[in-house]
Amino acid sequence: LPAGDARVTVRIDIPSGLVSDRQQLLHAQIQDQLQKLGFTQKVGYDNRGFTMLFGTMLADRLPTIIGDIRYQPGGWLAAETTIDNLPEPLRSFDPIRLVEVLPELRDMAVSNDATRPIVAPELEKISGDLRAFLAQEGNAAKPTRLEVVLYEPIRSDNLAWRAWLQSAGAMTIEGQMGQTVTILTPAGVAREIAALPRVASVRLPARASDPIPVTDLATSGNALAKSRVDVLHGLQAKGQGITIAVIDSDFAGVKRSLGRSLPGNTLLIDMTAERNPSLEPDALANDRPGRGTLSALAAAQAAPQARYILVRVDPAAAYQVVAAARFIAGESFRTEAMQIRNAELLLDNEAIRQQREALNEERRVMSENFDSEDATQKKRIELQKRLEDLQKRETDYSNRLSRFITLEKGLLELKSAHVVACNLSWNTGFAVDGTGPLAMYLDGPARLHDRGNKLGPVTWLQSAGDTHGQSWAAPAWDSDGNGVLEFAGRTHPLAAGKWTRELNFLGWQPNDGKWSPDLAAGTKIRLTLQWTEAQDATVPVSNIRYRTPLNDLQPVVMVQRDPTGKQTSSDDLVVIARAVPLAQMIGRSDNSATFEQTIEFTAEQAGRYAVRIEAKLATSTAPPEINLPPAARRKGEVFPRLFVDAATPDKGRPVFIDFRTVAGGVATPGDARSVVAVGAADANDQMQSYSARGSAPALALSQRPSIIAFDELTLGNLAARGTATANGFAAGIVAAMLSGGATATHDLHWLNIAPAGLLQVPSTWMEQRSRTIASKTSVSYPASPEAQPRPHNR
Repeated sequence: LPAGDARVTVRIDIPSGLVSDRQQLLHAQIQDQLQKLGFTQKVGYDNRGFTMLFGTMLADRLPTIIGDIRYQPGGWLAAETTIDNLPEPLRSFDPIRLVEVLPELRDMAVSNDATRPIVAPELEKISGDLRAFLAQEGNAAKPTRLEVVLYEPIRSDNLAWRAWLQSAGAMTIEGQMGQTVTILTPAGVAREIAALPRVASVRLPARASDPIPVTDLATSGNALAKSRVDVLHGLQAKGQGITIAVIDSDFAGVKRSLGRSLPGNTLLIDMTAERNPSLEPDALANDRPGRGTLSALAAAQAAPQARYILVRVDPAAAYQVVAAARFIAGESFRTEAMQIRNAELLLDNEAIRQQREALNEERRVMSENFDSEDATQKKRIELQKRLEDLQKRETDYSNRLSRFITLEKGLLELKSAHVVACNLSWNTGFAVDGTGPLAMYLDGPARLHDRGNKLGPVTWLQSAGDTHGQSWAAPAWDSDGNGVLEFAGRTHPLAAGKWTRELNFLGWQPNDGKWSPDLAAGTKIRLTLQWTEAQDATVPVSNIRYRTPLNDLQPVVMVQRDPTGKQTSSDDLVVIARAVPLAQMIGRSDNSATFEQTIEFTAEQAGRYAVRIEAKLATSTAPPEINLPPAARRKGEVFPRLFVDAATPDKGRPVFIDFRTVAGGVATPGDARSVVAVGAADANDQMQSYSARGSAPALALSQRPSIIAFDELTLGNLAARGTATANGFAAGIVAAMLSGGATATHDLHWLNIAPAGLLQVPSTWMEQRSRTIASKTSVSYPASPEAQPRPHNR
């Protein structure tokens, strides 16, 4: 044994044979007793039915547990607590049967479990990534885009929130969606914003999930034939008269396709321009085809004669998708950013006018001065220079005004869309159970089924995403009541080498590779736990009470010290990361709220990593300090959702190895009931392995994806794949059918496709249409010359 205060690893066998709940209670009582002697329990080990303890303790305290620990810790004369005063079943059992001291191996790194991070109270409302950003020197003064989640939902008839929010410091409000406001401000102002009582959270903008990389691959080849679109083309139904809007963040290389693979009248609306004072869009790459470009090209394969409107939005600006949806719904308004640009143009116009009048007057005076002295000549030269500078300023103003008008006209053109293909989805930052602002707008004010004003319905096709295997969602199971959620029910079989349903191991899938149970050293992972909980709206409580969630859910990340079990047991794990105490509130209604906990960590060494969820589940929908009578207490169900992604998605994607669910796979706005979620299909008409699937547990009857479409397409000399490509191809099929006389609907129920069924043009409908066309174009010959029409005599 090591000398001094060194710690050693021990396994301790305890009495067995009790009924399960009593055995678990005895296990907890012995653990508490040992903790008084310096024992530290490990996390996630195999307790063998609560008959074993595994942890570390001081080597010099080992003799104290050889005897009966019910007499420990002892004083000069007696134990602190006599046996008669100990609780049952500990009082009736000599707790320790066997203590096995395990040697530490020299070639294995030993580290202590990570503890829960301590966050200053004034920073609790600030997200972890923003706190890390502020901790870097010089970042506090940098203009930064932030998302501010207000505690109360914003009412359309109340704009008072602007005044008290802007009282925190200098900021520009760029967008608003639900109760999430996007601002541009020096990052350090986040501290003042978080101090406002009516602010729930402050964070860096939530980004849409990244697509699966495009690589050279075998294509489905006859996608047009297998979808029966080629028959429609033979009937001259190629999308003519139909407008398709494609919403994406990456239209790189699209200019090379205009007038070739895409119609020459394709309209590109770049909403990133509205945030820049110059009204020029963010730089657009031209060296590769972007996801949106491939989606549009896929649509053009099925509907080559349709009109296309390409809408580019920032992947970290979800409010721009809502703005596009509002224009598609036929609303006439100016976005927050466009209102700012309009005000800037008005101010600049007035300033230029005044400067022009002043210079004209100065030039008039100068023209009446015939003095030829050097000073006068110098003034004439300076005046000419100022006139030239003003001319440049006027030209710049004219260009900005032209860009403003062009952008605004383009946005108003969106109401002409018949089919929308949106390829952006958010797995984090917004509720994914149908209660987020994106889904709520599409299911409500968007009126996709009938937009009114003679616009008719619009079919909103939403990409399901390329994140299958990256999510888990289920009811909050804690069947044994030990404060740790199980990832599956007791009847779910365990994989070989696994000992508990409370651990979910992470794996890695390289691009075009098989899943691996190991993470490479240096891999950066982000885990996000989200849940919505019911809150009693009849209880008068303050904002501070409900800002803290009723359910305390804490994700924990661990690594196996030796997955092979050759040097030490495979259930020997070390905690490497924990979440902060206070979860971030990301949404709230009158009777519920949605929270998120996020852990970002780097795999310092190659190996196998696992996550578990520690939980203290609420016993009531009211705060614990509210003493309600038993008859008035209500208990709400909680359906947590765990999502994992990588900071470097170009190298592959992390996945859950042990427990991944169909539920919770499709993110927002794919959780909206009124949209058609589109997954990707392979050449065998089966869903692609990366295509996300499954709706939130609370929306179990709304199965996702709604349909699947082919994604492995050859688009000229380009190869494409992913649900965004499938979404574009589906949009082209719908447009071709509409041009062929199909009835416009927002949900495509008339196709009678089973959930996750392949999108194909119905053969019966095509036969009916062919007969209709034949009857209209058939030639009838008159029975006699007398029956023929005679020429008109003038």
